[in-house]
Amino acid sequence: IADVIIEYCRAIEGNGVFAAGHVELEITDSIIENNRPIGVPYSGTEARGGGIFAENLTLIRSQVLNNKIWRPSGTGYGGGIYILDGNLTAEDSMIRGNSASGLGGGIDAKTDLKVELTNCVIAENVATTGVPGLWLHDGTLSTAYNALRVIFDGCLIAGNHSAVPSSSSRTIFLDAAVIDIRNTTITRNGSPGEDLIALYATRWIGTQLSSHFVLENSIVSGNIRDRVFCQLLPSKT
Repeated sequence: IADVIIEYCRAIEGNGVFAAGHVELEITDSIIENNRPIGVPYSGTEARGGGIFAENLTLIRSQVLNNKIWRPSGTGYGGGIYILDGNLTAEDSMIRGNSASGLGGGIDAKTDLKVELTNCVIAENVATTGVPGLWLHDGTLSTAYNALRVIFDGCLIAGNHSAVPSSSSRTIFLDAAVIDIRNTTITRNGSPGEDLIALYATRWIGTQLSSHFVLENSIVSGNIRDRVFCQLLPSKT
């Protein structure tokens, strides 16, 4: 998909773009905006991908803006982007103003592969509630399913928050064997009482437990609460 605007579409999930079945989706120089769920009940209790639902996505010089996902009697995941079991690579792109009634107002990536963001803006996304009793995801990233490698380089993550704040909320929740954050600014995020980032770098690679966390040449400041919760076990970095 290149040089297009996809807007004001309605669907059960993947409201703007739905690409399942091992599709390698690439979106370049495009805008995915103002897409909404169809808003009627169906047999499922969850909906995924307010803007984009994909298994493997490469996003280049594109914008994912003001999309929403929810279920009338369930939960919405990934207000901007939902990734299922594949890779997400984004360059020079913006994910902004999206919302979900569950996890990841900006991005929810359920994957054991790679999430890599370079020169991207993740801003002003909102998550209403998380998995009951466990998490509230505040609109940025919810790679909560053992992603092996998470990389941010040259990104701005700002102004993301919970609609219903909680002490168990996290602005960014990363569960990965490798977490590498460089040249990135994380600011103006959060709601009262919640931690900024939860990092669980405790993953299996083959038969070995591995932990690798890097936060380098980056700014983490001006958030509602500049607390980073990090669990490294065993710690190698």
